[in-house]
Amino acid sequence: MKKNLLILFTALFSSTNAFAQLPNNSFETWTAGLPNGWYSSLIPGYVLLEQSSDAHTGNYSAKLNVANLGGNPIPTSLLTGNGNSFAVPISYIPASVGFWYKASLNTGDQLVAAAYVYGGGGSIIGVGSVSLNSAGAYTQALLPITNIGGITTADSIALTFLITNPLGSTTIGSNANIDDVELLITPGINDVKSSYSLDINPNIVTDKLNITYTALTAGTSSIAIYNTAGILILEKNMQVNSGVNQLTLSLNDLASGTFVCTVKTKNLVTAKYFVLSR
Repeated sequence: MKKNLLILFTALFSSTNAFAQLPNNSFETWTAGLPNGWYSSLIPGYVLLEQSSDAHTGNYSAKLNVANLGGNPIPTSLLTGNGNSFAVPISYIPASVGFWYKASLNTGDQLVAAAYVYGGGGSIIGVGSVSLNSAGAYTQALLPITNIGGITTADSIALTFLITNPLGSTTIGSNANIDDVELLITPGINDVKSSYSLDINPNIVTDKLNITYTALTAGTSSIAIYNTAGILILEKNMQVNSGVNQLTLSLNDLASGTFVCTVKTKNLVTAKYFVLSR
């Protein structure tokens, strides 16, 4: 059974109708060569999208392959939806999409993930994309979404994963596994924000990051630092009490840049950006 891997920002409770989550986001169920709730072009005789047993958690992941069609590379894409519609219903603009991936990409090839959020009768109100290179082991990645309409209520979201090459054609043999895809939202939903909060200081860090986290219940929390490419840089587990908790992280080993600090407790993740300046 899959773990809930909500990596960034205020995450989504599976037990409430307030927040929607992607269907079959861990690719455990498949029908006729496609993961249920997802779509890809299938060409008979060619393995473009594969039900792979090389999974981050659970039994399966979705594997994208660049196939050989008469000596020409044929990449494929993995999309939300069923082929008739590539968008799935949501009621908010996610701050990001978190997922796990591993990839064996030939020179110049990249794994690209893109998101489009729709609202207001079909208008695009949020967009985001991230390009990733090879990763020999499963790696957490983050696809930030930018609100371009000033609207926080959305109708649906469409996600695409694709192997591409910005300089030309992809290369036969490149492949990538995708697993545990999650929609993640910013703090601000009323019933979530009243129970959990995250504060960090200073906003511009030189060596130590002070974290203040207010939790509704006691338990184990995971603190993680991501760079702006969505790659996990640092992770630490801690026991939290009901109420206010404080922790100081040393960032002496990190180079200057912009980062995201997340705190995950059970099914909830909250997050804040900060800048590290030496």
